[in-house]
Amino acid sequence: MATNVFLVFFHGYDAQQIRHLEKWYFAISYGVPAVPAITYVILENTGHSIIGSATLWCWVAIDAEWMRIAFFYAPAW
Repeated sequence: MATNVFLVFFHGYDAQQIRHLEKWYFAISYGVPAVPAITYVILENTGHSIIGSATLWCWVAIDAEWMRIAFFYAPAW
């Protein structure tokens, strides 16, 4: 929504132009989170223990805690 408002006010986009960006919104919204999810599943199937119990809030095992930082916190920052 913030991107749409920015494009309308500062770049003069209309509703039709915004509608054409929808495919990019979906690609980014579903594609970016899919990268770590698919990475975890692939590594889990190759014998690495990545997915653990969700004791407090995260499914990443304690042994692979660096992946939590690399795939979640770093992109968010």
